[in-house]
Amino acid sequence: MLYNRIVSFLTKYIIAVLLPLAAVAQAKVPYYEFKPVEIKFSAGFTGLMNDPTHKIGSELVYKYNGQLFDKTDGQLPAKEDGFDGTTKRSTPWETIGELIYAYREKNFDKILSLYNLTTQDQLIALLAGDKKEKFLNHVSKITEAKILAGFEYKEGILVIYESKELGISSCYMLKKKKKYVLASFNDDGPEAWNLSLYFKFKPEPITVPLIQTPLDSFGSAETKRIDFKLNKANNFITVCGDKLGQAVLYNLKDNSEYDLNPEPGVVGIDFNKTKSAMPKEYTLYIAETNYPLTMVSEPIIKAAKGFTFKVYKK
Repeated sequence: MLYNRIVSFLTKYIIAVLLPLAAVAQAKVPYYEFKPVEIKFSAGFTGLMNDPTHKIGSELVYKYNGQLFDKTDGQLPAKEDGFDGTTKRSTPWETIGELIYAYREKNFDKILSLYNLTTQDQLIALLAGDKKEKFLNHVSKITEAKILAGFEYKEGILVIYESKELGISSCYMLKKKKKYVLASFNDDGPEAWNLSLYFKFKPEPITVPLIQTPLDSFGSAETKRIDFKLNKANNFITVCGDKLGQAVLYNLKDNSEYDLNPEPGVVGIDFNKTKSAMPKEYTLYIAETNYPLTMVSEPIIKAAKGFTFKVYKK
C-alpha cells in the first residue's frame, strides 16, 4: 500500500511539476552561431536600389559575418510553447524573442526596456497620445515569428524576421555589457533595403514556362495573344530581348490586373501592334520567376528559353 501511494504521489508530481518545466525547457530561442555568409541575387529585381559597391556583373553580392535560417530553424518561441518572455539577452535571438513576446502581450514598458536609452526617448515621443495604443494593436497581431537572417552590420547587428501577419520586418541591435539591446537605425543606403527585398521574395531558381499558344508570325498592325502555362501559380512571367541591362518587354504576375487569362497558373499577354517593327524575324526570351524583374540580366538569359517569330508588313 505504501509503495502504491509513493508511486501515485510521484506520478502526480511528474505531471504537475516536471512536465510543465520540460515544456519551458523546450521553449528555446534559435541557436546563435555567426560565420561567413554570402547572399547573391539578380540586380534586376523591381524595387532594388542601385548599389554599385556590391554589384558584380548583373548580380548583387553581399558578404557578411552572420547567420541564415531555413524555413523551420529560425522559429521564435511563443507563450504557447512555455516561453515566459524572459532571457539573458546574451544573443540577438534572445532579445528579439523577448520583443515579439512583448508585442503579443501589448507590454509597452517591456518593449521600451529592450531599447537603449536614446531610442527609448525617441519611442516615447514618437508614440505620444493615442499613437501608442494604435502601435500596440498593430504589433500584437503577430501570432508567431521566425528569424530569417542576422548580420554584423556597421557597429551592430541587423536582424531580418518575418511574421505571417506583418510580413518582413527588420531591427537593429547593439551589444552593451554582454547584452544585446535594440537601437534606432537610420540608413538611407541601398544595402539594408535590398536585403529586405531579397528576403521578401526569397528568390527561387529561374524556370521556363510552357507556351500554350505558339506564335509563328503576325502582322505589324496586329495584336496577338499568347498564353503561358506556369510551373507554379502566382509566379511572374518575363518576356525580354537578349541585350543585358535593357528593360524587359513584359513582366506580369499570375492573376494580376494585366493578366488576360483568368485561369490560375496561366498568364495571358497581348503582343501589341508593332507598326514600328521592321518586317523580319525576331527572337525573344521567356522566363518564370517568383519575383518581379525590370531589366535583362545574364542569369535570366542563361535560364530563359528563346522563341522565334516573324513580323510581316500589314
